Amino acid sequence: MNRGRARRGWARRGDATQRKTRVYFMSQLEESFAFQLKAFGLPTPIREHRFHPDRKWRLDFYWETGWAVEIQGGGWVRGGHNRNALTMWKDYEKLNAAQELGIRVLQFTGQQVKDGTAVTQLKRIFK
Repeated sequence: MNRGRARRGWARRGDATQRKTRVYFMSQLEESFAFQLKAFGLPTPIREHRFHPDRKWRLDFYWETGWAVEIQGGGWVRGGHNRNALTMWKDYEKLNAAQELGIRVLQFTGQQVKDGTAVTQLKRIFK
């Protein structure tokens, strides 16, 4: 059972004879955050934006104004996203590369999405 974990990555479409296709599934937290943005009339972001010219890194939400949001929802899940130093290091590498390219990245926990802290901060930014 997949409770609260982001469901991203490889998935098979159709029968097993078809080749693998990269399919991105949005986490429930990302869907909730997107709903909050729309409900508060904030600008519509680009979802899963590939920002780096050489790497396949993606940002959860990106606006043409140079702002981006990463939802860090797996930090408290057993076997989740930020469970060890290596995955944290890779996240830092990605976020630092975004900063080098002039993208301002905000990071929010799942709790901050749920309690409205994330969307409240973006309301201040986009006012």
